[in-house]
Order: sequence, then C-alpha cells, then structure tokens
Amino acid sequence: MKFYDCQPAPSPRRVRMFIAEKGIEIPTVEVDLRIEEQLSDEFKKINPRCTVPVLELDDGTCLTDSLAICHYLESQFPEPNLMGRDAREQALVMNWHEQTMTEGFLAGAEALRNTARGFADRALTGPENFEQIPVLAMAHITGGGLLENIPRVLPPQCAANIDRSSWPMPVVFDWLQSAGNVETSEMFRTFNCGVGMVLVVEQDDRDVCLQVLGELGEQAWEIGQIVEKNSGPSVVLA
Repeated sequence: MKFYDCQPAPSPRRVRMFIAEKGIEIPTVEVDLRIEEQLSDEFKKINPRCTVPVLELDDGTCLTDSLAICHYLESQFPEPNLMGRDAREQALVMNWHEQTMTEGFLAGAEALRNTARGFADRALTGPENFEQIPVLAMAHITGGGLLENIPRVLPPQCAANIDRSSWPMPVVFDWLQSAGNVETSEMFRTFNCGVGMVLVVEQDDRDVCLQVLGELGEQAWEIGQIVEKNSGPSVVLA
C-alpha cells in the first residue's frame, strides 16, 4: 500500500490519525498542495479528482475518500477496533461522522475555500479552477421551505424579499397545490418549490456567483433581496 498525504490539509490528517491509532506503518508520499502538485499530470493518473488523501492498494486500486480509506484499514487491521464491533456501534460511528461533516467540517471548508487568499481560484476541489464565491449566508431549503429556512441564516434585523416570478416553478408543485387545494403561503412553508439552496451574497458579487454556478451546471437565479426588517415577517413573497 501507499498513502498520499499532505501534512497541513485536514482530510488526510483524519486518515493519518486513524493510521496512528491503529499502530500501522504505510509508505507515505507527500503531495504539496501549495504548489499544486495535486494538479500535475502524474498525480491525475492516481486520482483524477486531484484531491488527497489517496490510499493506493497493492493491486493498483486507489481509494480517494477519507471514510472509505478508514473502512478499508479497519477491515485489514481489525485491532484496535475503531469503527464499532457490532451493528449498533457501527451505526453510531456513521451517525456521528455524518453529523460532524454536515454541521461542522463542510461549513468550515466552504467558508475557507471562498474567503482565504490561499484558495483564490480554487473555490472547489478538483481539476478545474473556479472563482471564489464570497457567500454571506447559505440556506438549504428542505422541510420548512423558503419561509422557515431563510430566516435561520439571517440576522434578526434583516428580512428577505422574494420575487416568486424570478424562477420557473416545476409543474409538480402546481399540481400539488391544485390537487391538494393548498394555500400559496403553505406551499412555500412546506416545499422548496424549485429552489433547493439559497446563497446570500453582496450585490457586487452577484454576477460572479451566477457565472460560477452556471459553469458547474447548476441553474441559478437572483430571486430577491435582503432588506432591513420592520415589524413584518422575515420573508416576504411578492
């Protein structure tokens, strides 16, 4: 086996800690992200995603995800046990891993990649360069819809004015509203109505944000503005 590492980077550090706890030794190759060694043609042959860590197995298989690498090492070196000895323990490990990633690590990574000078033109990992999007706030529109999710990421003195005509609502939502005789406000409180994520950016950053998202193959629209909140609701649909 061979482990491709980068000492300052957080993802390979997780695997490095796992290896240390296991007390095993794996030949290691240092990949210097600061001089973009991960973008070299040589490294792309190992991992086309141009990311670390990578665990190259003896048969040439390359594992490029931290959790996948840890699972493999757990199966090959079962002691000391780190991933759970039975179904309950293993499920708890996966549960806490997912929660840590979604509620901590990923948010921190997005903030750093889109603000730190060292990540200029590297807003996303991978072989292509993307400009940074200086997002002020980000809301995942799931249960609660636009009306309940947007206020969660806004300061209490702010409100959002949303223009309902600024994006094409998928026909399934028109059908749901008609078939269920659902009030418009309830539709926007229950469903995302075609908007899965809301990014709040400075007006001057709007164009670059829409451009980068378009280059990524995402449909994006300017759907409203953040304004000073008065005595009214936190989200106003117009």
